[in-house]
Amino acid sequence: MRRLLCILIAAVTAVAALPGLSSCGSAGTGDVTEGEKTTAGTQHTHVFGEWVPVPGSNCEKGLTEERLCECGESERRTAQPAAHAEPDADGRCTRCGELILYSFPVDGISKLRGTIVTKTNKYEIVSGYYGAVIDLEGITFNTVTVTAAAGGPGTGYAFLRELPVAGRVPSYADGYTEVVWDGSMSATFAVPSDAKYLYVYHSSKDVVYLPEKVEFFDAPDVEIPGSFTIAAWNIGHFSKGTHRDSDFKDADYETAAKQFSTYIDGCVGADLFVLNEYSKLLTPSNPASSLFGSYTGTNYEGEQRRYSCNAIYSKFALKNVTVHEFECNRNAVITYTTAVKAPDYYYITAEMDFGGEPLTVVAVHLAFDDNLYDVPPYIDTVCQNEMKELTEKFKDVERIIMLGDWNAYSPDYFDLFTDAGYEVCNDGSYLTCTGSKTGGLEWAVDNIVYKGVSVSGFRKIPTALSDHVAIAATVSPVAE
Repeated sequence: MRRLLCILIAAVTAVAALPGLSSCGSAGTGDVTEGEKTTAGTQHTHVFGEWVPVPGSNCEKGLTEERLCECGESERRTAQPAAHAEPDADGRCTRCGELILYSFPVDGISKLRGTIVTKTNKYEIVSGYYGAVIDLEGITFNTVTVTAAAGGPGTGYAFLRELPVAGRVPSYADGYTEVVWDGSMSATFAVPSDAKYLYVYHSSKDVVYLPEKVEFFDAPDVEIPGSFTIAAWNIGHFSKGTHRDSDFKDADYETAAKQFSTYIDGCVGADLFVLNEYSKLLTPSNPASSLFGSYTGTNYEGEQRRYSCNAIYSKFALKNVTVHEFECNRNAVITYTTAVKAPDYYYITAEMDFGGEPLTVVAVHLAFDDNLYDVPPYIDTVCQNEMKELTEKFKDVERIIMLGDWNAYSPDYFDLFTDAGYEVCNDGSYLTCTGSKTGGLEWAVDNIVYKGVSVSGFRKIPTALSDHVAIAATVSPVAE
């Protein structure tokens, strides 16, 4: 019996000494608890450090984190996939540490003498003018925001497959046929997959302005759905159209931002939003772009010219965003006021792939003259000439949507479009300019005209935030 007991004691001792059944040199098995891990029957308690991201994992894939005890034992946890947190000063996600915002060093931008002349579509040597080129080698982000320097003339850009050569048509990347020049102080756009260089034009005859910032990042890969919602709203410069700057002060920001964001996202909820009479500042220290945080595709703010300023916000990527001047307005005269000039007004075009075919979107805001409404033949030739120019400009485009504030005195003005094969949403029975005092002006002000696609569910969305209400509709391919 004594001999059997000795054998049993020896066996237990041997088993206890086997590797893997001890922690920090002590025998036994462990019971895991959150924050600490204690080995039952021993003197050691694991004390784990902070959770640290595991290299190779990130927020969007599902962040895996690890924490260690000084003895070498570790624990891991993996979160559900989520959006990145805000970037730190170095452009890295403050949660997983991945680089999510790359600021191209401005002193690394190569200045080139000359500019791309859009009328001849050639890169020319022009004394006193400079363009600049950003080499995209090693940059894999799909989106870029270019911000013009303070006091500069605005933003001009094009993506190229190769460096421009004097006297030759540049080799443009997919979606670009010329340099896009618009006078905007900031523009966000998708980077074509075949682009090797980003040409930025920030110069005047006497001064070379490099951009203040060029920031690359990955916008969410949002596939354009089989149908999507479009909207247009004359936002009235955040002053209900009474003047060309916002009424809101910095102290009003939180309240104003909540009101406008609720209307934009909760009431309208468009996938592509056109804004007229836009102002780039909601308050003196807060940009209006902060209202459109859910629009992560293409964001574009045009130049403000007195009461005229257009913007496009899209949840998916648009191509070749371009500003156009109305040729008919160059010498047109508005007689009812000195506050605006006909050349102030412009339109923006953008392109997208929808249902496997190209679709052109046009953001419009037309000049008009009140005085012409009151005398025979009661036709605003300023407004109608712009409409004629648009029908001529896009006569060969098969699929197109134009939307915005047309300032049309009568729905009959849109006969120019129906005669050209377009369909019109606002037939004159939708009051959208609630602040208008001019006869029947309000009955056809805000409208959507289109051809080559199906547009349904046209509606207005009531609000008192502007002297206009937003209009919206659903775009779908034409049924076979």
